[in-house]
Amino acid sequence: MNKYTPTMIFLVLCMLIVLVNWNCASISSHSFVETNGKVHLYSSEVKHNSDKMLVKYCQKHFEWETIHIRYTKNGKLYQVKKNRWAG
Repeated sequence: MNKYTPTMIFLVLCMLIVLVNWNCASISSHSFVETNGKVHLYSSEVKHNSDKMLVKYCQKHFEWETIHIRYTKNGKLYQVKKNRWAG
């Protein structure tokens, strides 16, 4: 065993840890539950605009969806419809 063996073992272990955790990077996703109980998952936060309507790609259902936001005294209510004009 030469004087560089502990350093090489340490470097190999570090590389192994990096390779094992390579795909574990946290991908930001935002979800909400629609008024009928369906869960939807999007890559960016669903924020209202002046129309209170958005079109986003749902990562759970793998399709483009039109999101309507209604504000009530109980908070936001979301209604989601499949976007017929996409793709």
